[in-house]
Amino acid sequence: FGFPGAEIIYQQIAEKNYSRKRVGLIGLGKAPIRDGAVLVNAAGEEIGKVTSGSYGPSIEKPIVMAYIDPAYAAMDTEVFAQVRGKQLPLQVCKMPFVEQRYHRG
Repeated sequence: FGFPGAEIIYQQIAEKNYSRKRVGLIGLGKAPIRDGAVLVNAAGEEIGKVTSGSYGPSIEKPIVMAYIDPAYAAMDTEVFAQVRGKQLPLQVCKMPFVEQRYHRG
């Protein structure tokens, strides 16, 4: 299979049996969301964790990659990041965040 854990991962993919999914998120405010921030649903229940995040100057909004519960991974689903005691709204979006405009020769 070529990498550690491949057998388990391929089995989960085949059976569509996984506990989390990687998604892209765009912040609906201006504050950047950083690695390690906890993601929650509207009821405040933990649904995932941010793996990387920063401010995206090309789109002028915060951008985030995270692993979340598959029930919240549909496009345009609103989730919240807990940052310094506040819940900041995010929206699930497609990746890459900015369309590529180059062509390989």
